Amino acid sequence: MMNDRMDEWGFNQEVLDRVQPFLIFLYDHYWRVDAAGLENIPDNGRALLVSNHSGQLPFDGMMLGMAILNKHPAKRLMRSLYGTWFRTLPFISSFLTNMGQALAVEENGIRLLEQEQLVAIFPEGIKGITKLYKDRYRLVRFGRSGYIRMALKTGAPIIPISVVGAEETYIALAKIPFAEQLLGFPLPHITPTWPWLGLFGLVPLPTKWYIDIGAPIQTSDYAASAADNLMLVDQLSNQVRNTIQSMVDRRLALRKSIFLG
Repeated sequence: MMNDRMDEWGFNQEVLDRVQPFLIFLYDHYWRVDAAGLENIPDNGRALLVSNHSGQLPFDGMMLGMAILNKHPAKRLMRSLYGTWFRTLPFISSFLTNMGQALAVEENGIRLLEQEQLVAIFPEGIKGITKLYKDRYRLVRFGRSGYIRMALKTGAPIIPISVVGAEETYIALAKIPFAEQLLGFPLPHITPTWPWLGLFGLVPLPTKWYIDIGAPIQTSDYAASAADNLMLVDQLSNQVRNTIQSMVDRRLALRKSIFLG
C-alpha cells in the first residue's frame, strides 16, 4: 500500500527530504557546482535531458537533479532512467526508486514523458562511468538509440547537458581484470587511494563541477512514426552526442584548475 507521499513510480517524498540536506552539501560546498542554462529547462511539461556520464558512481545524475530541484524557479523533480545492472544491488535499486528514478527501458521513458515529466538519461551507460582517467571527457559511442525514439514518439524536446568535474572525482588508473564479468556490475577502478586505503579510498575528490544545459533540440515537428526511421534516429543521436561533446570541450577550454575551476 502506498503512503500519501509516494507516487505510482515509487517516489517517496520522505526519503528525498531525509537525503536532500546531504546532497545539497555536496552540491553547494563539496563540489561547488555551477549550473548554467537552467532557463532551458521548461517550467512545466515534458522534456528529455541527455547528458554525458562520468565519475564511477552516479553522482552526476544526483547533482543535475539537485540543480533543477533547488536552483530552477519551478523546482521540478527530475526522473533519471538507471541502468539494468542496478537491479543486482537491492539496496541501491530500492533507494533510486524511492528517489523517483526508473529503470532505463523505453516504455518507462515514454510513460514518464507522457505524464509531462522531466526525464534524464545518460546514453554512454556503464561505459561512461568506467572510463579510465586518460580517456576522461571523450564521450564513448552512445548505446542503443531508444532515447531518441522516446523523444520522437512523445514530441518531447531533447535538452543536451554537459557535466565537467565529475571525471576527476576518481583518478581511475586501471580496471580490475574480470571483476565486472564475474560479478555482473562495475567495481571501482584502481586509483591512487583505492584499494590501498580501504573504504576511505572510495571518498570522491572535492573537484569543482560545472553543469551546462544547452538549448532544446525540438522533435515536435516529426510524426510519431519517425521513431521507426532508423536513419533519422541515428542522425539525431549523432547530433545530440556531438553537441554534448562540443559543450564539454568549451567548458574544459575555460577551466583553469580541476579543484578551483
